[in-house]
Amino acid sequence: MFPEISVIVAIYKAELYIEKCIESLLSQSFKDFEIMLIDDGSPDKSGKICDSYAEQDPRIKVFHKENEGVAATRQFGLDKSTGKYIIHVDPDDYVDPDFLYELHHSVTENNSDMAICDIIYENGENISISKGIFEFQNGMSSLEILNNLIKIQSAGPCNKLVKASIIKDNNFKYNNELYIQEDLIFNTRLLSLDINVTYVNKGLYHYVVNSNPNSITKNTQYDKAYYKYSNDILNLILSILNGHAISKKIITSYKSHQIVNLYNARMLSWSDFTRYFFRYRKAVLASGNYPKSKGILCYLSCCGLYGLIKTINHLRK
Repeated sequence: MFPEISVIVAIYKAELYIEKCIESLLSQSFKDFEIMLIDDGSPDKSGKICDSYAEQDPRIKVFHKENEGVAATRQFGLDKSTGKYIIHVDPDDYVDPDFLYELHHSVTENNSDMAICDIIYENGENISISKGIFEFQNGMSSLEILNNLIKIQSAGPCNKLVKASIIKDNNFKYNNELYIQEDLIFNTRLLSLDINVTYVNKGLYHYVVNSNPNSITKNTQYDKAYYKYSNDILNLILSILNGHAISKKIITSYKSHQIVNLYNARMLSWSDFTRYFFRYRKAVLASGNYPKSKGILCYLSCCGLYGLIKTINHLRK
């Protein structure tokens, strides 16, 4: 018998976190699942910890492979999975006991192709919740949902249960040439199919911010190289959408995060920041996803005041 759900965990140097992750999966109220622990050539004890859990529970399958990065590791898990539904969990995060039950109940009761729950962000003592679908409304198209997910930077796979046949029948694969945002491209391809998506209005996935300095999914260097790379990502998104009317909205949503990420990093020159973002100066204000004060500072930075604001912020520290 094949399991109802395959949970894929791509692992690299996660020995300090992986036990909490696995324990949270084994504590699920929903029981019909397999856990695919994919060790991406970890040089620490991650692989041995996974092996010890596999000896205790037959639902756990461990695979050890050479280091190739998160995209290839997630794809490896997809290729080996046998469940009717697929979901990913990062090894330095954990989930609520009803995580799988609530998502599975949503897709089966509504005959949908994907179910999304809210994410709880934990950064030390600071805990916040991010809505899985911003301003969700019944009847919203999957491309509108994609735009809203991009708005709140929640287009990754870890809070989304997906029907496996959608992925495999369309031969969707993670692009291992991408070192970040490969999950955004993957989900863009999924949501471009105009699939049926349902929303679980509960925080069930715990994203632990900055917990693992070796994470293969959470490390991004926001610099000039990131700007060029993220433009390539945006062009990939637009090529998938192929001129759809929502493309302009997605450009605005994506650019607003690109501006804020590079503003926060303070690594670009005055001229570079203005040259890159002047035409998108209203994107941050339009998105409404940031405090008004930050939106105004980012807007002014795009207008040519980035160097001055960068200097003032440096002097205030």
